[in-house]
Amino acid sequence: MHSMTDKAPVNAPAIAVLPLLLIWMAVLLPVYHPNMGGGGLALPQNILAWSVMALTTLIVTFTVCLGRTRLSLTPTARLLLLGIAVLALPLLYTRPEWREDALWRCAGLLGSWLFYVACLQLRLTARQRNLLLYGLLFAVGVQALLAALQLFAPALAWVSPNGSRVYGVFQQPNVLGSFIATGLALALWLLLAPLSAPTRRQLPLLALLAAFSALLVLIQSRAAWLGSALAAALLLWRFARQHPAVSRWAGGALLLGVALGTTVLLTGFGMETSTVLHDYEFSNGARLTMLHDVGAMILAKPLLGWGYGGFEYSFAHFRLQAMPWREVLEVAGHPHNEILLWWVEGGLPALAGYRPRRRRAAVETRLATGSRAAGRCARRAVSGAAANAGTHPAGIPFLSVCAALAGVSAAAGAAGRPNRRVPPAAVRQSPEPTAGDGGHRRTGDGGLRLARAHGAHPIGAHHAGHHRQHRADAAAGRLDLPGAQNLRRTISRAAGL
Repeated sequence: MHSMTDKAPVNAPAIAVLPLLLIWMAVLLPVYHPNMGGGGLALPQNILAWSVMALTTLIVTFTVCLGRTRLSLTPTARLLLLGIAVLALPLLYTRPEWREDALWRCAGLLGSWLFYVACLQLRLTARQRNLLLYGLLFAVGVQALLAALQLFAPALAWVSPNGSRVYGVFQQPNVLGSFIATGLALALWLLLAPLSAPTRRQLPLLALLAAFSALLVLIQSRAAWLGSALAAALLLWRFARQHPAVSRWAGGALLLGVALGTTVLLTGFGMETSTVLHDYEFSNGARLTMLHDVGAMILAKPLLGWGYGGFEYSFAHFRLQAMPWREVLEVAGHPHNEILLWWVEGGLPALAGYRPRRRRAAVETRLATGSRAAGRCARRAVSGAAANAGTHPAGIPFLSVCAALAGVSAAAGAAGRPNRRVPPAAVRQSPEPTAGDGGHRRTGDGGLRLARAHGAHPIGAHHAGHHRQHRADAAAGRLDLPGAQNLRRTISRAAGL
């Protein structure tokens, strides 16, 4: 296995896929394509996103078939595949006239999983990984710039606003809000994580945090508010002890942005678009009534559900047949809650298939942060995000891409077992190297945190001769993502354990 340093050769899929993803994020995503609206593949941005995902998967599949890359499947990938298989069980008993729509939905899940697995095969160096993450941050920055122009200078925006709320190129405020919330979480991660940004990058990241949080207030997306608040609270709580000063600055930048956004929203200062404080009273009442009716539908058919692909028909007829009769003012194609959609249509099998997604989110977060409490927070965050996910089909391919990019950054080549954590006190108080260390040079707190951050071993065993290479990489601050067993030995020696 090649060492994942900047000097090591990069595997063939990464050479082709990395430019493709960067071109999509930096060049294709900011362009608006006129269309008739709708959802799914009726939207040009979705077609482009799925095309990039399909091309990435084909490239990786081609290299694996040629033997240039060894297929690597993590426990997360296996458990997600099991969940998708269970979710597909209700296809066997859904009504024939709904089966086509249901098949497309399950095909989308399988396609997203294949893209995720393809991204797991990419072996990126630290520099390339940063390039990919900063490329995503650049794409978010472009959309934030467009949203700001739509708010304050509509004549300069390359996509003219239509209505009282801005939407970037996504044609839907909630999708734009989720996109910017993703950028806010990414900027905060790059600022605070073990692979934290150099000092020269901290000021631009702090400025982005303030700008993103201010725009999130002005976009007025409750789904984005929920996601960004959960991500910011989790990251600040996790890294406050490791980076107390930077955490305080980051929290201050977030609060400053929220204050500025709230002030502009309430006063209308500088805005040319007729953005006003959105009244959610009617929306809240309608959603509460919908959740009540969906709960009644689940109780009526708890085991097998009402059939995949038929929520709109079943929900409308259930309301019309409900007693006492009441006037139906809307035709709903989605209950605004992803978990309830699968449950009401597929029954208990669909609910059981959804659970692996929450469990693996908790496990992966615990492995990455070394905290069980963080894992529990991640599981709740997945459930909270699902309460608002799926409502706007324009965001589905983008969410899949973001999930896979996160997989590239944190889980590529990993097989899922964490390193033994080194207490921070032991790292800080590690003695100077002695002759018994075999010339191994300690890298200090930052280097050891870097080692712990990527503690996951690949499928298969490393040759013993790689131990010396890992120690040399640790001394130079270039640690390989795979190889947890070797890294544990290196960290133990360095910390004097």
